Amino acid sequence: MIPLTPERIAAVYECLRAFPIFDKWKLPQSHALGFHVSKTNLIHGSVYEQNAMIWMEVSTKGVSTLALLQTVVGHEMVHVKQKVDKLETPNTFHNADFMKRWRSVCSRYGWDQSLFV
Repeated sequence: MIPLTPERIAAVYECLRAFPIFDKWKLPQSHALGFHVSKTNLIHGSVYEQNAMIWMEVSTKGVSTLALLQTVVGHEMVHVKQKVDKLETPNTFHNADFMKRWRSVCSRYGWDQSLFV
């Protein structure tokens, strides 16, 4: 298990934001988001809005390696992109736009497309 902190999640977010695909999306800088560590067994990560702020949450129980943390944060960055651009579909976690972006990101970075979907 790797020790997660909001600052470490934000650091991975900023790192990925500088790399291709993510660098073209005009995602908000980490200081404009909230980052939260949870201990849930139910999810690896999530993105939600609270008080007009976008939050990214990562679970210490679901993420045990740096490689998995990068994948989870990358997945959640697709959700951030959808929130920022208002591309979400009500009552749907992963719509067609999400899946297209996720496949592209996974192909670029060698991540397993079937994770978290």
